[in-house]
Amino acid sequence: DGGVGMFYRPLGFASLFLDYRLWHTWAPGYHLTNLLMHLLCVIGVFFLCREMRLKDEVCSIATLFFGILPVNAQAVTWIACRFDLLATIFMLWSLMFAMRFRRTGRTGTYVLAIAFFLLAALTKESAYVVPILWIALELLPLEVQQQTSRHFKKRLLPLLGYMGIAGLAFLHRWYVLGNVGGSHAANGAPNVEHFGVQSLIGVFFRAPSAMLLGNNMFMFARSSPGYLTALVVLTASLFLALALLARAEMSSRRTIWFTLIWVLAAIIPVHFYFLAYFNGPLISRVLYFGSAGLAILLAVLLNCAFGRQKLRRVWVLALGILLVAGLDQNLRAWQWASDTTTNFLAELKRLEPSPRQGAAFYIANVPDNNTGVPFFSCCLQDAVRFNYGERTDITAAELTPSTPSSLASEPNVVMVAWYDESTHRYVPVDNGATLKAVKLNWPSR
Repeated sequence: DGGVGMFYRPLGFASLFLDYRLWHTWAPGYHLTNLLMHLLCVIGVFFLCREMRLKDEVCSIATLFFGILPVNAQAVTWIACRFDLLATIFMLWSLMFAMRFRRTGRTGTYVLAIAFFLLAALTKESAYVVPILWIALELLPLEVQQQTSRHFKKRLLPLLGYMGIAGLAFLHRWYVLGNVGGSHAANGAPNVEHFGVQSLIGVFFRAPSAMLLGNNMFMFARSSPGYLTALVVLTASLFLALALLARAEMSSRRTIWFTLIWVLAAIIPVHFYFLAYFNGPLISRVLYFGSAGLAILLAVLLNCAFGRQKLRRVWVLALGILLVAGLDQNLRAWQWASDTTTNFLAELKRLEPSPRQGAAFYIANVPDNNTGVPFFSCCLQDAVRFNYGERTDITAAELTPSTPSSLASEPNVVMVAWYDESTHRYVPVDNGATLKAVKLNWPSR
């Protein structure tokens, strides 16, 4: 329809539909659903680690880190990220059952691995990295009796079956959309097809660093710069020391390589989001699945670096405190954006308490983000309609220089200028229209 992309996500949309039927306009209900889905992902990480034959303590550390990584704030907080949450649940459990089948050879686990993958593919296109990880599973150590060439041949046919099912699912997606789909560039071509040098830098440097140090640096303006700087430096220092101190045995090395492939493979489908360094906080939701692999990697490195349990737990405590502090800063950014949205809509209603039938709102210079958080990146009209009791006769759009100035004389048009009380300035608009002003009461944080 000429939009920003084409997506085939029936299960993801179905979950939002069911949420609406359950909670309707009660916002906490949607957040509860997201939190429960995050919990299912956390549980999935734990059982996946168990299938990797990691020690119980390592499984618990990986689960803890995944649950509190700052980079995951957007995926759990923003309701529109339901696709990432639900797809990650299915992807994690697909991997878990694939690992179990590789170890036990049971047909039921093989079927469940494929079934969960298909559910993930019907939720979000990022699921197509799972076949890469099915192949990468061969890096993980097996029991001694399973390391013969005969056992490898027995595993080869099921692996080809995995890939065949994944290929058929992808062909079905291509048939429905007419191409690979996803976000589109200005020329209409899918963004995923544009892979160059900057994409490589994004995959190997920008995205992993955003995943590892997912602190929202846009909070400098709302928090103490010294505090945020110290938080990032301390966290980075501990991660670097952990990498330098780790002394891995062969089995641990294979696990480390598997998790590294996991992290990088998860980024490839979304490489175009990381062509510039500043995009991380705005689209960190796409790193949610990869962060599970990162959490396992950190837990394995900790186990390799410190043989003494007490020392290892001290490091877990230190890293846990730093990660929670970073997560708190990221959640504060979402709270700030939420308060700003609430105040903006309240001031809009104060300005026009009873819009006439068929009222058209034009709002000038709505920012793309607020403290690194997407701000009315979609659904501005829906928000305005909801603000007036879900009136569907109302329309709302951003006022741009190309908007005809003659609209100002229309009786049903309401033009609003964005006024920032922190600078006491009206945002300039170059279309010559006479604009009313909404004064935002910015929260003091």
